[in-house]
Amino acid sequence: MGKRGLGGLSALVLSLGFLAGGAAPGLAVGVLPNEGGDAAIVRPGVAPIAPEEDGLQRLSDLDQAFIAARTAGDNTLSIDEAGHLRGDAADSANKTIRNAPAGASFSSL
Repeated sequence: MGKRGLGGLSALVLSLGFLAGGAAPGLAVGVLPNEGGDAAIVRPGVAPIAPEEDGLQRLSDLDQAFIAARTAGDNTLSIDEAGHLRGDAADSANKTIRNAPAGASFSSL
């Protein structure tokens, strides 16, 4: 077998390996398709995940606490106000850089 035959054989083996590797993850699915619509049928032995109302409320509370910790201070800001002020600061910085004299550096401004 020459170089060409060996290269062709290795390409064939590699291609078959990719095909087998692409098909294998499909076997690890824990849900069976349902012919009656979009709802899935859970396989036997797999417990369905029930929505937790307490968990949703806790996540909402944690989110509010996270935002409040970053917007806390004497003048609390909403996310919209903080974004607007950040945009104004960026515009001001860009104007300062554009209007700087030739040869100026950040340390000389």
